[in-house]
Amino acid sequence: MFVNKRYIRYGLISSFFLIGYLFYQQIYQKWSEEKHQKALRACTTTLQNLRSEASKIKPVNLYPVQQNGKYGYKNGYGKIMIQPQFHRTELFHEGRGQIIDRNWFQGFINAKGEIVIPQEFRGVTDFAGGVAYFSGTREDQKKRGFIDRNGNIILELRNVDAHIETFPYSGFNNGRITAYLHKHESVPWGGFLFPYGNPVPRVYGSLDCTGKVTFEEFVWTIF
Repeated sequence: MFVNKRYIRYGLISSFFLIGYLFYQQIYQKWSEEKHQKALRACTTTLQNLRSEASKIKPVNLYPVQQNGKYGYKNGYGKIMIQPQFHRTELFHEGRGQIIDRNWFQGFINAKGEIVIPQEFRGVTDFAGGVAYFSGTREDQKKRGFIDRNGNIILELRNVDAHIETFPYSGFNNGRITAYLHKHESVPWGGFLFPYGNPVPRVYGSLDCTGKVTFEEFVWTIF
């Protein structure tokens, strides 16, 4: 049987490139995983240090109080400790009290009433393990990530199609935090079958401190 030598040559060259590509893919995947594990170890250590520092902070026993339409803080005996000057205040967590301006941007003060994190976040959780999650800023409503107790961004979520579980928010655990993905699909006739909300599928998983998301569990939730 006659076989054109040109076809044989093309076949050998194609096979050579295919083997080279597969070998490159294997090496690249191994390198990427090693790089990710190295970054994960580094950021996990950072989070452990932040949690350790936060655990040493003494509880701040101050409570929101309102006077003349402004909010400040009082102690357990009712004495004003931080003069009412804010549109809204929340309880202290890990030495930081959340303050809110009239446009509902949020920031934090310390126990002395000093603003340590300006009111620039559209939404932000209280601190847990030395870290708070924010969603939206004055300059960029789509900006999301995590800040430390000084307001430094320790992880910004870029191009991450996941939501952080904030109810309740408990911070990172071993470098990971609970995350979920909305599927944005609802059950037909859901409003009739479920008068208190329409089931929407969520895929639950975790986000590590490098920004990598791993989805694991599929559940239905009512909205």
